[in-house]
Amino acid sequence: MRQGCPLSPTLFNIYLADIEEEMRKGRGGVKIGEERVWTIEYADDILLVAEEEEALRDMIRRVKRYLERKKLVISSEKSKVMVFKNKGGREKERYWWWGKERLEEVKTYKYLGYVMSRSGGEVEHIKERIRRARVAMGWVWSYGERKFKGDVRWRLKLFDSIVKGILYYGVEIWGYKEWKEIEAIQEKYLRWVLGLEWNTPGYIVREELKRNKMRVETGWRAGR
Repeated sequence: MRQGCPLSPTLFNIYLADIEEEMRKGRGGVKIGEERVWTIEYADDILLVAEEEEALRDMIRRVKRYLERKKLVISSEKSKVMVFKNKGGREKERYWWWGKERLEEVKTYKYLGYVMSRSGGEVEHIKERIRRARVAMGWVWSYGERKFKGDVRWRLKLFDSIVKGILYYGVEIWGYKEWKEIEAIQEKYLRWVLGLEWNTPGYIVREELKRNKMRVETGWRAGR
């Protein structure tokens, strides 16, 4: 979102602070527990949520009127719409509008670093985490070879502090179940450190280094 007139950051935040109250005056929102939530806000990013298509359209129109009153505008090119759907069923063609400008409907969307998919699953986010972790793991292994060759303890610390940190982003959402692709990242690294063949079974390398499956830690974090 960009400002349509000069505003101090404090005043800008005050203007946006009452948008949730504005949305409560009409349709939309989703029920979470005993509460109903219409918007999710972070800095100047605003996410509108609704359980029905027409309710979301109504919210978009109301937000547009709200921002016009505040003399604020958004970038329609950067604003996207995503409709969550169950598997199966014929795909419906929809059009979304911000005044006379069309909003794009997307199949995936990254919000605060988490990749959401319209199927509601975590697969796209896991793929993104694995891609980034593999890049980091290559650097970690190379650095460990130069600085800590033969010191397995420090090389494992590098993995835990850097590679795990990248892999575990959003783990509170997806960590409740086991992902073989996630387990494969650790097992590959352990084989590298021990100098073992690629086809050495994972349970052997974990036992050799007294390491648990990643599932143990991710499940604990998600469970909290």
